[in-house]
Amino acid sequence: MNVTIAAIGKLKRGPELELTQRYQKRLRWPVKIVEQSEALSHLSVEERKAKEGEFHLQNLKTSATLICLDETGQNMDSQAFAAFLRQSMEKNGPDVRFAIGGPDGLDPSVLYRSDVAVSFGKLTWPHQIVRALLLEQLYRAQTILDGHPYHRQ
Repeated sequence: MNVTIAAIGKLKRGPELELTQRYQKRLRWPVKIVEQSEALSHLSVEERKAKEGEFHLQNLKTSATLICLDETGQNMDSQAFAAFLRQSMEKNGPDVRFAIGGPDGLDPSVLYRSDVAVSFGKLTWPHQIVRALLLEQLYRAQTILDGHPYHRQ
């Protein structure tokens, strides 16, 4: 699996970056993180979301699975998330892209193109923490698919 995490907001030094890097190193799957600065405050909310939407969809392979992280998405447990990733690889191939929106959420064009929207609960999470949560769940999914005992039921 080839994973791309496209995120609005840049990750700075600190514990969130360290945790993100720790899980990224544990993964066998290559993970590319692409970021866009939040410095679009001069635009209206709709213009900003449209610009961020362009960022999320640029360089997206036609066959890639696009997973949006959105508060209105499905609430999956780790087993279901791992199963979805396996099915996506079998159906669409190895390329998976995750879209993490900015403070105003994802543009409708990104949600429309997505294969699924996933929620990490009803709480609002800062983009820095969402990356760490996502990478941990990717590592957990990898271990579930490998039959490794990291995930306990």
